Amino acid sequence: MKFLAIVLLFLNVCATMLDCVWLVLALHDTCWPVVLFLRSLSTHIPLPLPPPPKATPPGQRILFRPSFSIHNFCWIILHKAVAVLPSTDRALFTPYMRGSHFAALAESLLADDPAPILARYGIKLSPTQLRRIEHLKSLPEIVLSPPEDGNRKPQRGEKGGRKLRTKKGFLWVPKKVSKAGKAEKQKRKEERKARALAERSSNASA
Repeated sequence: MKFLAIVLLFLNVCATMLDCVWLVLALHDTCWPVVLFLRSLSTHIPLPLPPPPKATPPGQRILFRPSFSIHNFCWIILHKAVAVLPSTDRALFTPYMRGSHFAALAESLLADDPAPILARYGIKLSPTQLRRIEHLKSLPEIVLSPPEDGNRKPQRGEKGGRKLRTKKGFLWVPKKVSKAGKAEKQKRKEERKARALAERSSNASA
């Protein structure tokens, strides 16, 4: 009897699962034509996405990049132009003012080839804005590179280095270093300098 009860319970569970699957398929068949109809009424205008930015080499830090300032300036221009539009038209710009869609709008604006949504409202750059963008393009990119002697550890007293040992307000007696150790450190220092000079000369020749 117990075995028969377990079998009946299993069959009931399977029947319930089949009913749920049938219900999901029925909802899909019912809602899919509605989704297609709403998609046809959508005013979304597809935009070609710009290529991804170049990756920063490891060990370098970008302090200033003209392209970021130019895109920021384009965002200010578009924000001011959209602010004077009616509320219904402003709603169309909402998905285009962030992320890759905004980057595509900015690229089309800079290339003097406005996207359809920009051409619809006559949004383009004025001569003053073009001169401002040309000035931003002429600015150099500021990159912070690692030191020439490699990613060395900070020395004592430098930021991130070990703290100076003190004793009753005075500097601690420095640790004695053997002459062999001093010679080895000096040798490594000279090798680093030679490698740095060789890299400079190769870069200058290139």
